Amino acid sequence: MVGTKYTAGLVSSCITLLAISGCTSHYTSLAMVSTRPEAINIDGYELAQERVVGKDQTYIIVLFPTGTILLERAVEDALNKSGGDLLVNVTSEVFNFYIPYIYGTSILTVRGDSLRRKKSVGQVKK
Repeated sequence: MVGTKYTAGLVSSCITLLAISGCTSHYTSLAMVSTRPEAINIDGYELAQERVVGKDQTYIIVLFPTGTILLERAVEDALNKSGGDLLVNVTSEVFNFYIPYIYGTSILTVRGDSLRRKKSVGQVKK
């Protein structure tokens, strides 16, 4: 009788842990990425910020997702934070967490070095 209760408790604990577990996976690695069409040749660029992080996040409420995570939004977030025009040496990963029928989230994170256009001598700063 004691062994049956112990086994039932162990199985119940394992199922609970599996149901509320999350995971992280490596999404992609890119040499250079930009959502801005003017960023083509990196010769005219300088380092804006090293290892800038950008994120895009969505939620799952009960069974209904509130959207889809997009690489474009995560890159744009990183560029906005750093004041850069493109990212180089980019890595990205996705984190998913879900408690069935209650709550969940997906987060896409990009990390990279942000570059911005070099200012010309006669160019006025905006």
